[in-house]
Amino acid sequence: MMLQAPETRVTQPTLCFSCKRKAPPRSRRFCVSVAQPDADRGVQPPRFGKIIQKLEKERQQSDTREDLQQSRQTSEGNKEQSDRSDDAQRSRQKGVLEAKRALQFATAGTFRGGLVTPTQRAVVEEAIIDLEAYGRDIEYQQLEGLWRLIYTTALDVAPLVTPPSPFSPVRIGNIYQRFGSLASGLCQNIIKASVPYVLEEGDGVTLCVGVKYEASSPRRIALAFQEAGFSNVRITPLTEAVIAPALLPRGWIQQQILLAIKELNVKVPLPFASRQGRSGVGEYLLSFLDENMLIGRAQNGTFVFIREQ
Repeated sequence: MMLQAPETRVTQPTLCFSCKRKAPPRSRRFCVSVAQPDADRGVQPPRFGKIIQKLEKERQQSDTREDLQQSRQTSEGNKEQSDRSDDAQRSRQKGVLEAKRALQFATAGTFRGGLVTPTQRAVVEEAIIDLEAYGRDIEYQQLEGLWRLIYTTALDVAPLVTPPSPFSPVRIGNIYQRFGSLASGLCQNIIKASVPYVLEEGDGVTLCVGVKYEASSPRRIALAFQEAGFSNVRITPLTEAVIAPALLPRGWIQQQILLAIKELNVKVPLPFASRQGRSGVGEYLLSFLDENMLIGRAQNGTFVFIREQ
C-alpha cells in the first residue's frame, strides 16, 4: 500500500486595503483578507470601497465646515474691530465739536483777550487745554488759508486788541494770519485798521507783516519775519471831499493824489530779517489744527484762530 503525502494547504496573505500591509485575522474589523493577486491589482471589495468613499467624503465635508467657520470668525472679528474703530472715531468727533464750542463760548466777550478778567482767562485756558487733548500731528495742507484771531494772551498783541478809548486816533479791526502752502513757505500777519473820519471804519487800511515759515517738526513751525508795510487805503468821503472838493473842478493833481492813495502799497524790510542767528525767528507750536480752528503757542503767548476762508 502506497502512502500519500498529506495535502498541503497554501494560505494566502491577509492584507489591509488602506495600508497594503499584512494584517492578522483578528484585526478583520480594520482590514479585509483578500488574495495577493487581487490586492496587487488594487481590487477592493465593493462594501469596503463604499466605506472608504464615505469616510473621505465626511473628511472633506468636515474640512469645508472648518474653513467656513474660520472664515466666518475672521469676518466677524474684522467687523467687530471696524465697529470699534468707527465708534472711537465718532466719539472723538463729538468730543472735538463740544470742546470747540466750549472754547468759542469762553472767548466770547473777551475782545480777543484784550478785555478779560482773571476768571475768564482761567476758563479760556482750561477750554484750550481740553481741545488740545484732541490734537494730532499736523496735516499742513489744512494750514493753508486765511485765519481770523478770536483770542490771544500775547502781551505784544494786547494793545491791538484792547478796546479803544473814544479819543483814540486809530481803531483796530480784524486781525488775520494767512498761510500759503508749505512748499511756498509764505505767511502774512494782517491787521485791518482805520482812522475815524479819515479812513473807512474797520477796513480803512491793511497793515501787513511778511513772514517765511517752514516745518521744524510734525507739530511745530519756524517763523522768520521779513518785511512790513501797508496797502489797500480807503479814505472816507469826507477826506476825499477835502482833497478834491466836489464844488470845484477836479484838476489833474487832485486826481493823481486820489489814485495814488488808492493804489498805495508800501513795504519796508525789517532790519533784523537779514541778521544771522535767532533774531527775527520764532518757534510756533500748532497744538491743535483741523478744518476750521487753529491753536498756536509761541514764546510770547497763545493764539486762537478760526478759519475765515
